[in-house]
Amino acid sequence: MKNKTYLEKEENLLKEYNQLKPGLIEWGKFLINHIPKYLEELGYDVKRIQIGPIMRVKPNKSVISNAFYRGTIQSSKPLMRIEDKVGIRIVVPSTKDVVLIKEKLCHFNKQVYDIRISRRLDKHLKTPKVFDYRSLHMNLTPSKNFDSFEKVDLGKRKYYTCELQVRTLLQHAFAEIAHDTIYKGPYGADGSLVRLLSRGNALMEVTDEHFDNAYDIMENEETLELSFTKSLISIANDKLDDAKFSEFEVDSTLTSMIYQDLGLDEDISKVEKTLVMEKKLIEKTLNKFKAYLRYQPVIIYIIHLLITKTDKVIRSWTLDDEILNELTFYLGISDRK
Repeated sequence: MKNKTYLEKEENLLKEYNQLKPGLIEWGKFLINHIPKYLEELGYDVKRIQIGPIMRVKPNKSVISNAFYRGTIQSSKPLMRIEDKVGIRIVVPSTKDVVLIKEKLCHFNKQVYDIRISRRLDKHLKTPKVFDYRSLHMNLTPSKNFDSFEKVDLGKRKYYTCELQVRTLLQHAFAEIAHDTIYKGPYGADGSLVRLLSRGNALMEVTDEHFDNAYDIMENEETLELSFTKSLISIANDKLDDAKFSEFEVDSTLTSMIYQDLGLDEDISKVEKTLVMEKKLIEKTLNKFKAYLRYQPVIIYIIHLLITKTDKVIRSWTLDDEILNELTFYLGISDRK
C-alpha cells in the first residue's frame, strides 16, 4: 500500500477541520452572546468591557502550521490539541478585571461549558517571554448538558474548544504590536528588537499595576465631588417636588468643571437651607429652564450660589453667558439688586 504524502496528510486534516467549522462557529457565537449575560448575572459590571467580545476562526494555514510544524508532529489528534480553533477576545481596563472575570466564569453553575485555564497568570510571571503578556486564556468546551450539541458524541465535544482570552487595554496594545511582530512575524531572531520590546513589556506590566492601584482608590475612596453631588441629589429629591435627579444621569465632566469654576467650599446644609427657604422660586426656575444643565444635580448648587453669592458666580462663570442670563432672569436676580 502506497504511503500517504505529507500533502495528503495536511489535506485530510483540513477536511476534518472544515467539517468541524460549522459547529465551532455555532459554539463561538453562542459564547459571544451569552458570556456578557453570564457575567452580568454573576454581578460583574459588563460596562467595564472596553472591547469585545470579538470572535475569530483560525485560518486553515494556521491550523496546518500548529498541527504539523510546531513540535506536535507526533500528536495523534492534532485538532483536539489545537484549542484555539475558534477564539473570543475581551478587553477590560485592569488586571483586577481579568482575575474577576476568571473567578466569575469558573464558578458559573449552569453547566453550559467545561472550563480549563490554559495560561495561568502566576505561571507567566515566573517565566515570561518577550512576546507574552499577562492575559488570561481559558478553554471552554460545550458540556454534556448543552442542548445544541446533544447530537455530538461526548468524545467529539473535546474538539469544539473555544479559547477565551481576557486582556487589559495595555496588554491588548502590546500584543497587537509585539506579539504579532515577534511571535508571528519575521523578527524573532532580532536580538536588539527582542530586548527593546522586553523593556516595553516590563513597563507595561508596571503601568498596569499603577492602573490597578488607581482603580482601587476610585472604587474605595469617595471623592469630595462625588459625595457632594450625592448630597445634592438627596436633598433636592427630598425638598423639591418632581426633582427626580439620579446618580446615573450625572455628567461627571461637566459637573467637575463647574465645581472647579465655582469652588466647592459651601456646606451642604447651607444649600439645603436655600432649598427650603426658596422652594417655590427654585421649582419655578427648574420648570422654566429646560436646557441640558437643568437635568444635572449641579444646577441646584448653581442656583444656590446665584441666590446667595450672585457676584461670585458671575465672576467665575465660564459656560455660555446665555445660560447664566436665562437663570438669573427666572430667579429674578436683577430685581433683587
